[in-house]
Amino acid sequence: MNGRGLYKSALKVLIGTIGLSAALGIYALLRQDLDEWSGKTLGTTLFVSATSLLIMLNAASLEKRSFGYLLISFVGLLAALAALPVFLYALWLEVDEDQLWKSAVSLEVISVFAGHSSLLSLRRPSTRYRSLLPIATSIGGALAALVIWMIWAEEFESKQWRAAGVLSILLLSVTIVTPILSRLAAMDEHGKSGGKPVRTGPDGVHHCPNCGRAVRASGGKGRCTECGAGFAVKFDARR
Repeated sequence: MNGRGLYKSALKVLIGTIGLSAALGIYALLRQDLDEWSGKTLGTTLFVSATSLLIMLNAASLEKRSFGYLLISFVGLLAALAALPVFLYALWLEVDEDQLWKSAVSLEVISVFAGHSSLLSLRRPSTRYRSLLPIATSIGGALAALVIWMIWAEEFESKQWRAAGVLSILLLSVTIVTPILSRLAAMDEHGKSGGKPVRTGPDGVHHCPNCGRAVRASGGKGRCTECGAGFAVKFDARR
């Protein structure tokens, strides 16, 4: 089985798992008495749903990412998959060990950070603003590390909360600004061309229409080695 077939099979298993957990959760809610079994079933539904969401975030358009962000996505996938059995084990066996719960929550934090960074990487800014992506990844990594440290720390002062708040604000700001600047750059390019399609030289396309990376293509067709996008340029009018 090739990688694509394995990925499709994994998605089918994920769909079946979500459907089963949803059915159990609905059954537990419709019962007249919410006993211990119903509470555990609802908890299982929440954990499975959260894991499924994190898997979708990290697995979205894997083929369009650069190698660095591809590694981050795989780390997020593995963290989400590793956290789920730990949560279920602690829930159903009523394990009251702080270290076990802290380990699972730490894995979830890593998966959330990886999912955010990976999704943001799908937005390819122009060359002028491309440095925003590694900046956002660095801020997100620092915030995730600080949150994990606070989870495991026995005591911490208010300065840790303040640092986490500052990093959260910075991460939110960069996340919002990145697509806005990308859109403004695209509007500037459109304005410079007078609203007309930009023609390429006689030797074909020089830059990827998706991420802006320099490419060599002939006849208006090609594939970018950076983001993996294939493209074909068609002119409405010829010179």
